[in-house]
Amino acid sequence: MHAGSPTVEERPASPPTDQPTQAIHASRSRIDAWLLFGAHAPSERFWEDATARNAASLRGMVVSLALIMLLWWPTDAIVFADRPEFRLAYLRLRLSYVTLCVVTFGILGTKTGKRHPVLLLTLSTCAFSYATVWSLGRSIIDEGWFYAAYIVPFATAPLLMPLRQRIASIGTMVTFWLALLFTTVGTDLPSSVSAPYLAYASFTSLAALVLGHLVYYHAADAFDLRERLAELNLRLEDRVAASTRELRALARRAVNEREAESRVLASELHDDVGQVLAGLRIELGLLARILREDDRAEHVQRLSDLVDRLAQAVRTTLLRLRPRILDDLGPIESIRWLADETQRGDGPAVQVECTLRHLHVTDEVGLAMFRVVQEALTNVVRHARAQRVILSIVRDDGKIRVTVSDDGIGGAYDRAQGLGLLGMRERAHACGGTLRIEPAEPHGTVVTLELPETS
Repeated sequence: MHAGSPTVEERPASPPTDQPTQAIHASRSRIDAWLLFGAHAPSERFWEDATARNAASLRGMVVSLALIMLLWWPTDAIVFADRPEFRLAYLRLRLSYVTLCVVTFGILGTKTGKRHPVLLLTLSTCAFSYATVWSLGRSIIDEGWFYAAYIVPFATAPLLMPLRQRIASIGTMVTFWLALLFTTVGTDLPSSVSAPYLAYASFTSLAALVLGHLVYYHAADAFDLRERLAELNLRLEDRVAASTRELRALARRAVNEREAESRVLASELHDDVGQVLAGLRIELGLLARILREDDRAEHVQRLSDLVDRLAQAVRTTLLRLRPRILDDLGPIESIRWLADETQRGDGPAVQVECTLRHLHVTDEVGLAMFRVVQEALTNVVRHARAQRVILSIVRDDGKIRVTVSDDGIGGAYDRAQGLGLLGMRERAHACGGTLRIEPAEPHGTVVTLELPETS
């Protein structure tokens, strides 16, 4: 290397990333995860659920075993008709099994049994093994019934436990059984029989170990998936709730801004257009007096009628934009005025049922009451074809309930879906209240608005 040249740092070569190598690493990772899954608890909540499931599984096993012992009891007299010593041996076996099932079931009802179902299964299985050897003795070898006892390791398969705990449980069961066997039989057991016993015990233990751990692995994986889905659902619900709050806040703001604009526009119409119309009416009156005997007086009268109609239209518009009666007399009298205006002309008869003289509520609640009743009566006139409307206002337990019931054809609000109905709901929600629209009996519609006295 020449002097003054920069030093190049040698870096170790990166491991090959070809597809076969990646496949091998992936396989090793899956195997490690499958094996180590039993050494590391997935979560505390999983173990709580697994313990409860283990207790339920063990309870089902002991109940099933007890029923099998009792139901198969009458067959002993048929199977062992010519062997009374076997009937006595199996009588002891069934009685001891049923007794152990009852004891195990009782322990499962205690706190200790519920917390340690795997330990209880291991101890009870050893007790069943002892009961089998004590009850049947040498006859289990002579008749070959001993092989059926190797199903014992598979009792651990339905229970959820880590790999190490499963190995310890199965190992304890098989070791205890073999110890009982060789202790009871001793040197009388020939090698031609003992070798198959050991081989079969090893095979069934390994099979129970693999099967049980597969059940545990997939159960834990499914529980983890459910937990993640539940967490995602909670996040989604929180986001939906936050979005709903934002939308309601925007709707409330839009309603307030619209009411403010309506108030300003109503004030301008009242001050400007109202004064101009009043002045025009005065001038037309003076002109009509001057032209009283002239043919043009009739035209002046027509103009005066048009001005009156225009003034009435402006007055109606002002009342819809921001009724001054709401500011002057409050919501009760404003709603009474709405009822009177609705039943004028061809409108339905409106009966107001309200014993309240004054209602001390905030401006927002009072405005919501007025606007909801206004929209409800408008829908009745336009869509319900009703002949009678009952409007009631009551105070109950700090809440104000306003009900608008009509005897129309029903379904008026199905035909009136739009900004009006949406505005009714948003006004109710903005004040912390509720709005219900329900069919009436035998026909018609009932609109119920509930608002707190203070929002």
